[in-house]
Amino acid sequence: MSENNTTVVPTTKTKLCATITFNWFLSDAEKFEDDEYSKPVPATFKPLVNGKEAFGLLYDKIAAAKSSVDIAIWGFQPSMYFKRDGKSLCIGDLLIKKAMEGVKVRLLLWSMAGDIQTASEANLGGKPGVLTARSDEGVTREQVDYDTFWFYAISGELTEHQKKKEKYATQMVEGFKGATGYNEELLRKAGAYYMGEGVNKELLTAFNNSPLRTNLTYKTRKVAKQHNRYVHNELPDNARGIGFRAPSHHQKTVLIDYEEPKQAVGFVMEHNMLDNYWDDSEHSLNTRAPHLGKNCVTPMQDVSSIVTGQVLWDINYNFCQSWDRQNNTQWGTDNIET
Repeated sequence: MSENNTTVVPTTKTKLCATITFNWFLSDAEKFEDDEYSKPVPATFKPLVNGKEAFGLLYDKIAAAKSSVDIAIWGFQPSMYFKRDGKSLCIGDLLIKKAMEGVKVRLLLWSMAGDIQTASEANLGGKPGVLTARSDEGVTREQVDYDTFWFYAISGELTEHQKKKEKYATQMVEGFKGATGYNEELLRKAGAYYMGEGVNKELLTAFNNSPLRTNLTYKTRKVAKQHNRYVHNELPDNARGIGFRAPSHHQKTVLIDYEEPKQAVGFVMEHNMLDNYWDDSEHSLNTRAPHLGKNCVTPMQDVSSIVTGQVLWDINYNFCQSWDRQNNTQWGTDNIET
Protein backbone atom coordinates (compact mmCIF):
# COMPACT_ATOMS: atom_id res chain seq x y z
CA MET A 1 0.00 0.00 0.00
CA SER A 2 1.35 3.43 -0.90
CA GLU A 3 2.02 6.00 1.81
CA ASN A 4 0.46 9.45 1.96
CA ASN A 5 3.28 11.97 1.75
CA THR A 6 2.96 15.62 2.67
CA THR A 7 3.66 17.98 -0.23
CA VAL A 8 4.55 21.63 0.38
CA VAL A 9 2.74 23.77 -2.20
CA PRO A 10 4.11 27.32 -2.72
CA THR A 11 1.65 30.21 -2.80
CA THR A 12 1.98 33.96 -3.31
CA LYS A 13 1.40 36.80 -0.87
CA THR A 14 -1.77 37.92 -2.61
CA LYS A 15 -3.21 34.65 -3.91
CA LEU A 16 -3.36 31.69 -1.56
CA CYS A 17 -3.65 29.02 -4.21
CA ALA A 18 -1.44 27.09 -6.61
CA THR A 19 -1.74 25.45 -10.01
CA ILE A 20 -1.15 21.69 -10.01
CA THR A 21 0.09 20.14 -13.26
CA PHE A 22 -0.90 16.78 -14.73
CA ASN A 23 1.27 13.66 -14.79
CA TRP A 24 4.51 14.29 -16.66
CA PHE A 25 4.70 10.87 -18.31
CA LEU A 26 2.55 9.67 -21.20
CA SER A 27 0.14 6.95 -20.16
CA ASP A 28 0.00 5.55 -23.71
CA ALA A 29 2.56 5.38 -26.50
CA GLU A 30 2.53 8.31 -28.91
CA LYS A 31 0.93 7.50 -32.26
CA PHE A 32 2.49 8.95 -35.41
CA GLU A 33 0.88 9.84 -38.75
CA ASP A 34 1.99 6.55 -40.32
CA ASP A 35 0.12 4.60 -37.60
CA GLU A 36 3.41 3.62 -35.96
CA TYR A 37 3.79 4.01 -32.20
CA SER A 38 6.70 5.39 -30.24
CA LYS A 39 8.87 2.80 -28.54
CA PRO A 40 11.11 3.01 -25.47
CA VAL A 41 14.84 3.43 -26.12
CA PRO A 42 17.87 2.92 -23.86
CA ALA A 43 18.22 6.19 -21.98
CA THR A 44 18.62 7.75 -18.55
CA PHE A 45 16.33 10.30 -16.94
CA LYS A 46 16.79 12.35 -13.79
CA PRO A 47 14.28 14.98 -12.61
CA LEU A 48 15.70 18.34 -11.55
CA VAL A 49 13.34 19.94 -9.04
CA ASN A 50 13.26 23.75 -8.99
CA GLY A 51 15.56 26.27 -10.63
CA LYS A 52 18.52 26.07 -8.27
CA GLU A 53 19.09 22.40 -9.07
CA ALA A 54 18.11 22.57 -12.75
CA PHE A 55 20.05 25.70 -13.69
CA GLY A 56 23.03 24.79 -11.51
CA LEU A 57 23.59 21.46 -13.26
CA LEU A 58 22.89 22.99 -16.67
CA TYR A 59 25.52 25.67 -16.00
CA ASP A 60 28.12 23.03 -15.12
CA LYS A 61 27.41 20.98 -18.25
CA ILE A 62 27.59 24.04 -20.54
CA ALA A 63 30.82 25.13 -18.85
CA ALA A 64 32.29 21.68 -19.61
CA ALA A 65 31.13 21.63 -23.26
CA LYS A 66 33.84 20.75 -25.81
CA SER A 67 32.15 21.01 -29.21
CA SER A 68 28.55 22.26 -29.26
CA VAL A 69 25.66 23.72 -27.28
CA ASP A 70 22.19 23.77 -28.88
CA ILE A 71 19.45 25.59 -26.97
CA ALA A 72 15.76 25.74 -27.94
CA ILE A 73 13.86 27.79 -25.40
CA TRP A 74 10.79 29.98 -24.98
CA GLY A 75 12.35 32.57 -22.67
CA PHE A 76 15.99 33.70 -22.67
CA GLN A 77 17.52 36.45 -20.53
CA PRO A 78 21.29 36.82 -21.16
CA SER A 79 21.84 38.51 -17.78
CA MET A 80 20.37 35.64 -15.78
CA TYR A 81 22.66 33.91 -13.29
CA PHE A 82 22.18 30.13 -13.40
CA LYS A 83 24.48 29.60 -10.38
CA ARG A 84 24.05 32.19 -7.64
CA ASP A 85 27.24 31.77 -5.67
CA GLY A 86 28.56 35.28 -6.21
CA LYS A 87 31.35 34.16 -8.55
CA SER A 88 29.79 32.33 -11.50
CA LEU A 89 29.12 34.07 -14.82
CA CYS A 90 25.69 35.03 -16.08
CA ILE A 91 24.49 32.78 -18.91
CA GLY A 92 25.22 35.41 -21.58
CA ASP A 93 28.87 35.63 -20.55
CA LEU A 94 29.16 31.85 -20.22
CA LEU A 95 27.91 31.26 -23.78
CA ILE A 96 30.28 33.95 -25.08
CA LYS A 97 33.17 32.34 -23.19
CA LYS A 98 32.39 28.94 -24.72
CA ALA A 99 32.12 30.46 -28.21
CA MET A 100 35.54 32.08 -27.76
CA GLU A 101 36.89 28.64 -26.79
CA GLY A 102 35.72 27.31 -30.17
CA VAL A 103 32.43 25.72 -29.07
CA LYS A 104 29.56 26.14 -31.56
CA VAL A 105 26.60 27.70 -29.77
CA ARG A 106 23.14 27.85 -31.35
CA LEU A 107 20.22 29.62 -29.66
CA LEU A 108 16.67 29.21 -30.96
CA LEU A 109 13.96 31.37 -29.37
CA TRP A 110 10.21 31.14 -29.92
CA SER A 111 8.60 34.43 -30.89
CA MET A 112 5.30 35.66 -32.28
CA ALA A 113 5.10 38.12 -35.18
CA GLY A 114 6.61 41.44 -34.16
CA ASP A 115 7.72 39.95 -30.82
CA ILE A 116 4.23 40.86 -29.60
CA GLN A 117 4.40 38.34 -26.75
CA THR A 118 6.85 40.63 -24.94
CA ALA A 119 3.93 42.91 -24.05
CA SER A 120 3.00 40.42 -21.33
CA GLU A 121 6.06 38.18 -20.96
CA ALA A 122 9.72 39.21 -20.67
CA ASN A 123 10.77 36.20 -22.71
CA LEU A 124 13.35 38.01 -24.87
CA GLY A 125 15.10 39.81 -22.02
CA GLY A 126 16.28 43.28 -23.06
CA LYS A 127 16.57 42.46 -26.77
CA PRO A 128 16.68 45.67 -28.85
CA GLY A 129 13.73 46.44 -31.08
CA VAL A 130 11.04 44.51 -29.21
CA LEU A 131 7.75 46.17 -28.34
CA THR A 132 8.68 46.51 -24.69
CA ALA A 133 12.00 45.92 -22.96
CA ARG A 134 10.13 45.03 -19.80
CA SER A 135 11.42 42.72 -17.13
CA ASP A 136 10.08 41.06 -14.01
CA GLU A 137 10.26 42.67 -10.59
CA GLY A 138 13.69 41.99 -9.12
CA VAL A 139 15.55 42.26 -12.43
CA THR A 140 17.91 45.24 -12.13
CA ARG A 141 18.44 48.11 -14.56
CA GLU A 142 22.03 46.88 -15.03
CA GLN A 143 20.70 43.47 -16.11
CA VAL A 144 18.35 45.00 -18.68
CA ASP A 145 21.23 47.15 -20.01
CA TYR A 146 23.47 44.08 -20.17
CA ASP A 147 20.85 42.20 -22.18
CA THR A 148 20.78 44.99 -24.76
CA PHE A 149 24.58 45.19 -24.97
CA TRP A 150 24.77 41.38 -25.28
CA PHE A 151 22.54 41.32 -28.34
CA TYR A 152 24.57 44.08 -29.99
CA ALA A 153 27.83 42.30 -29.13
CA ILE A 154 26.88 38.95 -30.66
CA SER A 155 25.94 40.75 -33.89
CA GLY A 156 29.16 42.81 -33.96
CA GLU A 157 27.31 46.10 -33.51
CA LEU A 158 28.21 47.00 -29.92
CA THR A 159 30.82 49.63 -30.80
CA GLU A 160 28.48 51.47 -33.15
CA HIS A 161 25.66 51.27 -30.61
CA GLN A 162 27.90 52.76 -27.92
CA LYS A 163 28.98 55.60 -30.21
CA LYS A 164 25.36 56.54 -30.88
CA LYS A 165 24.50 56.53 -27.19
CA GLU A 166 27.59 58.58 -26.34
CA LYS A 167 26.70 61.16 -28.99
CA TYR A 168 23.17 61.46 -27.63
CA ALA A 169 24.39 61.79 -24.02
CA THR A 170 26.81 64.57 -25.04
CA GLN A 171 24.08 66.40 -26.93
CA MET A 172 21.84 66.16 -23.88
CA VAL A 173 24.46 67.84 -21.65
CA GLU A 174 25.23 70.54 -24.23
CA GLY A 175 21.56 71.20 -24.94
CA PHE A 176 20.81 72.17 -21.35
CA LYS A 177 23.74 74.57 -20.94
CA GLY A 178 22.55 78.02 -19.89
CA ALA A 179 19.10 76.77 -18.90
CA THR A 180 17.58 77.77 -15.56
CA GLY A 181 18.71 75.36 -12.85
CA TYR A 182 21.43 73.89 -15.10
CA ASN A 183 23.53 71.32 -13.21
CA GLU A 184 26.29 69.84 -15.36
CA GLU A 185 27.33 67.20 -12.82
CA LEU A 186 23.77 65.92 -12.48
CA LEU A 187 23.34 65.80 -16.25
CA ARG A 188 26.60 63.91 -16.70
CA LYS A 189 25.47 61.37 -14.12
CA ALA A 190 22.22 60.99 -16.04
CA GLY A 191 24.24 60.52 -19.22
CA ALA A 192 26.39 57.85 -17.58
CA TYR A 193 23.23 56.06 -16.42
CA TYR A 194 21.86 56.23 -19.96
CA MET A 195 25.15 54.82 -21.27
CA GLY A 196 24.84 51.81 -18.98
CA GLU A 197 28.14 52.49 -17.25
CA GLY A 198 27.17 50.14 -14.42
CA VAL A 199 27.61 47.17 -16.78
CA ASN A 200 30.97 45.40 -17.18
CA LYS A 201 31.36 45.34 -20.97
CA GLU A 202 34.92 44.00 -21.14
CA LEU A 203 34.00 40.50 -22.33
CA LEU A 204 31.21 41.83 -24.55
CA THR A 205 33.60 44.25 -26.27
CA ALA A 206 36.22 41.54 -26.79
CA PHE A 207 33.62 39.23 -28.30
CA ASN A 208 32.19 42.01 -30.48
CA ASN A 209 35.64 42.45 -32.06
CA SER A 210 36.59 38.76 -32.26
CA PRO A 211 36.44 36.57 -35.40
CA LEU A 212 35.18 33.82 -33.07
CA ARG A 213 31.96 35.77 -32.68
CA THR A 214 30.37 33.72 -35.46
CA ASN A 215 30.58 30.63 -33.22
CA LEU A 216 27.46 31.95 -31.47
CA THR A 217 24.29 32.17 -33.57
CA TYR A 218 20.89 33.37 -32.37
CA LYS A 219 17.60 32.84 -34.19
CA THR A 220 13.97 33.48 -33.40
CA ARG A 221 11.48 30.95 -34.68
CA LYS A 222 8.15 32.05 -36.03
CA VAL A 223 5.26 29.61 -35.83
CA ALA A 224 3.37 28.73 -39.00
CA LYS A 225 -0.34 29.54 -39.18
CA GLN A 226 -2.53 26.62 -38.16
CA HIS A 227 -5.38 25.55 -40.44
CA ASN A 228 -7.21 23.36 -37.96
CA ARG A 229 -8.58 24.05 -34.52
CA TYR A 230 -7.64 21.91 -31.58
CA VAL A 231 -10.29 19.24 -31.18
CA HIS A 232 -9.39 17.74 -27.80
CA ASN A 233 -12.76 17.37 -26.12
CA GLU A 234 -11.47 18.17 -22.64
CA LEU A 235 -10.01 21.55 -23.62
CA PRO A 236 -12.17 24.58 -22.77
CA ASP A 237 -13.33 26.69 -25.70
CA ASN A 238 -11.09 29.62 -24.78
CA ALA A 239 -8.03 27.34 -24.66
CA ARG A 240 -8.81 26.01 -28.14
CA GLY A 241 -9.22 29.55 -29.42
CA ILE A 242 -5.91 30.69 -27.97
CA GLY A 243 -4.16 27.66 -29.43
CA PHE A 244 -5.58 28.50 -32.85
CA ARG A 245 -4.80 32.23 -32.79
CA ALA A 246 -1.42 32.05 -31.05
CA PRO A 247 0.22 28.66 -31.69
CA SER A 248 3.51 27.98 -29.94
CA HIS A 249 5.88 25.03 -30.05
CA HIS A 250 6.93 25.92 -26.47
CA GLN A 251 9.91 23.58 -26.74
CA LYS A 252 12.65 23.87 -24.15
CA THR A 253 15.65 21.63 -24.74
CA VAL A 254 19.42 21.86 -24.42
CA LEU A 255 21.77 19.46 -26.19
CA ILE A 256 25.48 19.49 -25.34
CA ASP A 257 28.32 17.80 -27.27
CA TYR A 258 26.01 15.65 -29.39
CA GLU A 259 28.97 14.87 -31.67
CA GLU A 260 30.74 13.14 -28.76
CA PRO A 261 28.58 10.13 -27.72
CA LYS A 262 30.52 9.40 -24.53
CA GLN A 263 29.98 12.87 -23.09
CA ALA A 264 26.77 13.95 -24.87
CA VAL A 265 23.99 15.05 -22.55
CA GLY A 266 20.59 16.64 -22.96
CA PHE A 267 18.14 18.64 -20.88
CA VAL A 268 14.38 18.66 -21.31
CA MET A 269 13.38 21.87 -19.60
CA GLU A 270 10.19 23.07 -18.02
CA HIS A 271 12.03 26.14 -16.74
CA ASN A 272 12.51 29.17 -18.97
CA MET A 273 15.88 30.91 -18.83
CA LEU A 274 14.44 33.92 -17.01
CA ASP A 275 15.08 35.24 -13.50
CA ASN A 276 11.57 34.55 -12.23
CA TYR A 277 12.09 30.81 -12.88
CA TRP A 278 15.01 30.60 -10.43
CA ASP A 279 13.89 29.35 -7.04
CA ASP A 280 14.86 26.70 -4.53
CA SER A 281 12.75 24.26 -2.56
CA GLU A 282 12.28 26.68 0.35
CA HIS A 283 10.33 29.15 -1.83
CA SER A 284 11.23 32.05 0.42
CA LEU A 285 9.56 35.42 -0.10
CA ASN A 286 12.84 37.15 0.76
CA THR A 287 14.89 38.32 -2.22
CA ARG A 288 18.59 38.94 -2.79
CA ALA A 289 20.84 40.32 -5.50
CA PRO A 290 20.50 38.44 -8.84
CA HIS A 291 23.95 36.81 -8.53
CA LEU A 292 23.50 35.75 -4.89
CA GLY A 293 20.07 34.12 -4.73
CA LYS A 294 16.41 34.39 -5.56
CA ASN A 295 15.65 37.91 -6.81
CA CYS A 296 11.98 37.58 -7.87
CA VAL A 297 9.45 37.29 -5.07
CA THR A 298 6.85 34.96 -6.65
CA PRO A 299 7.45 31.27 -5.74
CA MET A 300 8.15 28.94 -8.66
CA GLN A 301 7.82 25.16 -8.26
CA ASP A 302 8.86 23.44 -11.46
CA VAL A 303 10.68 20.35 -12.73
CA SER A 304 13.18 19.98 -15.57
CA SER A 305 15.28 16.91 -16.39
CA ILE A 306 18.67 15.71 -17.57
CA VAL A 307 18.75 12.82 -20.06
CA THR A 308 21.35 10.68 -21.82
CA GLY A 309 21.31 7.78 -24.27
CA GLN A 310 19.43 7.25 -27.51
CA VAL A 311 16.77 9.83 -26.65
CA LEU A 312 19.38 12.47 -27.57
CA TRP A 313 18.85 11.53 -31.23
CA ASP A 314 15.25 12.70 -30.98
CA ILE A 315 16.25 15.95 -29.27
CA ASN A 316 18.83 16.64 -31.98
CA TYR A 317 16.42 15.76 -34.80
CA ASN A 318 13.75 17.99 -33.34
CA PHE A 319 16.17 20.89 -32.85
CA CYS A 320 17.57 20.64 -36.38
CA GLN A 321 14.06 20.62 -37.86
CA SER A 322 13.24 23.81 -36.00
CA TRP A 323 16.61 25.46 -36.68
CA ASP A 324 16.33 24.92 -40.44
CA ARG A 325 12.81 26.30 -40.84
CA GLN A 326 12.54 28.90 -43.60
CA ASN A 327 10.56 31.37 -41.50
CA ASN A 328 13.25 31.73 -38.82
CA THR A 329 14.96 35.08 -38.34
CA GLN A 330 18.68 35.27 -37.55
CA TRP A 331 19.79 38.09 -35.28
CA GLY A 332 22.47 40.32 -36.82
CA THR A 333 23.76 40.73 -40.36
CA ASP A 334 26.50 38.08 -40.55
CA ASN A 335 24.52 35.63 -42.73
CA ILE A 336 26.27 32.73 -41.03
CA GLU A 337 25.95 29.31 -42.64
CA THR A 338 24.96 26.89 -39.88
